[in-house]
Amino acid sequence: MNRELGGYDVVWLEVGQEKCINLPCRKLKNKLLGKKIRGVRNRGKWVVADLDSHELAFNLGMGGELLLHRGGTSLPESHFSFQLSGGQGISLTFYWFGHVHLINKNDIAEHPIGQLGPQPLEEDLTMKRFVSLFAGRRGRLKNFLLNQKNIAGIGNAYIHDILFLARIHPLQDIRLLQDEDLWLLYGAIERVLRSSLEMGGLAFEKDLYGQHGGYGRDFFRVAYRDGSPCPACGNEIKKIKTGRNSSYICNSCQSLKN
Repeated sequence: MNRELGGYDVVWLEVGQEKCINLPCRKLKNKLLGKKIRGVRNRGKWVVADLDSHELAFNLGMGGELLLHRGGTSLPESHFSFQLSGGQGISLTFYWFGHVHLINKNDIAEHPIGQLGPQPLEEDLTMKRFVSLFAGRRGRLKNFLLNQKNIAGIGNAYIHDILFLARIHPLQDIRLLQDEDLWLLYGAIERVLRSSLEMGGLAFEKDLYGQHGGYGRDFFRVAYRDGSPCPACGNEIKKIKTGRNSSYICNSCQSLKN
């Protein structure tokens, strides 16, 4: 994305759903049109375009599409679109709860982006730092891992296999985890997320060019495979309630410590 967008000016902007933006439409256009995108990076579940004094941040929420296109018009039914000086454009369509925020760099610390935790697969999240994140913490492990303020970028689609590979129950009390458990968890996060990244993401998601990722059901170990045999021990994979959502586990491989 940095290759496609970095170094170009925003020359045209259309807002199809004003509730997705954090500023009035006219004000957003005044601040954004004519500005150069210096670079693009991801931060947790946000895509962040760096401008001179602001950052333009996109979050697909519970699902959506962020697609590259050519020409001076947006894709049909898009909720937010803009065109760049190189002729390429971006159109966003949200399924639920998507956001487009223009943030003054002086205000980043107060924005949700500024409150995100360290990000997996980044150099600053060493194993030592990862283990330190759990010191003095309590509560259920799955909730902790999905809280973006603790660790940024782990989604619900990945958490089931991460916990399975680490042999940890999603309802496990953090206080009972040993360093060995955390080392296994760190390795499982790296393994699952890197595999998905190498395959272009999840099979039900599209990349910038509209291509589906390759990481789907055939590569899940236990996720969404209730009723199937566990790939490690052969016992039946179960779907259990874990708070407001569900988890997929092998009760034999992921016993709950008391």
